[in-house]
Amino acid sequence: MRTARGGKMDDEWEWVVDLDPDFLEVYSTFSNTCWSPSYARALEPKFRELIAIVVLSNRGFHWSLAAHIRQARRLGASFQEILEALEAAVILGGAPILHLGLKSLMQVVKEEEEAAKTTDAGGSPGV
Repeated sequence: MRTARGGKMDDEWEWVVDLDPDFLEVYSTFSNTCWSPSYARALEPKFRELIAIVVLSNRGFHWSLAAHIRQARRLGASFQEILEALEAAVILGGAPILHLGLKSLMQVVKEEEEAAKTTDAGGSPGV
């Protein structure tokens, strides 16, 4: 699980490491396979992330939306593609999907703008 997520896990998953390491091992294998960019499937990883963003917005899982938006960006998704994925979901899921997704998208845009300012000012990126 850490492999597919850049070495990071949510606190809840860290807790499962102690409670049920066997389950976490099985789940991690499945999760790493599904999210790995090298998992050769018809859908490119970027599009799998766009789907995840829409599903998370639909479910109201705001706590993990920004992380998936960042991952979609790392995989080459533009802000316009992320926005259009959220807009497409409005017809079937309603405006709350778009609203929640936009809040996280705005957060990531701001982060990237701040990182760019830091880089432009001669600092190290992402600080």
